[in-house]
Amino acid sequence: MPGTYQLKSITFSYFDVSTKKYKTINTDSLQFTVKEAWPLRQKNSELPPAQIKQASVPVYVYAGVGIILLLLASVLIMYLKNRRSVTTNQELTTPLILQKPAAEFLEPALYVKKSIHHKQFYTLLLEGLQHFLSDRLHMPIYKTNTSALHTVLKQKGWLQETDQWNAIVGICEGVLFSPVDVSASKEELLQVAEEFMQRIDSRLNR
Repeated sequence: MPGTYQLKSITFSYFDVSTKKYKTINTDSLQFTVKEAWPLRQKNSELPPAQIKQASVPVYVYAGVGIILLLLASVLIMYLKNRRSVTTNQELTTPLILQKPAAEFLEPALYVKKSIHHKQFYTLLLEGLQHFLSDRLHMPIYKTNTSALHTVLKQKGWLQETDQWNAIVGICEGVLFSPVDVSASKEELLQVAEEFMQRIDSRLNR
């Protein structure tokens, strides 16, 4: 409501540490006036909405923009064709990556061949052959368990290699899981493994 109003003074008491006495202070009273609010604008006094006049664009501007877009599209097509041609040439001229020699897969087994823990030899030999087949057949290593490899070799129709693989696995697992301490000829097993790897490489190089 419009009018004149007055705020009364406020009293505050506190203990003064320096004088060790209680003191009281007061604020001054405050007088202020509230004026009447401005009257609301009536609907008929509202300003009309601003009118936006659309500027006309000359025809030659549209023609110029169209020509520029066509030129950009042509440049983009030429760039993509050249890029595809360069990529194809690079693929043709890129030398083939040589495969890892088969003998390297047997090195861990050869290293422990004379170890007192003779079962390590059979474990590492089997793992080396699994890594070899994973490399040659482009299979993920986690899928190269003995039964999966048997299935793959059989599906390829490599019957002799399948029999060799089964023989190697049977000997290694027989030594590893036998309840008694048994061993098989490591030299003969190595020869069979090397022959098996040579057969696989021979199949793949035909």
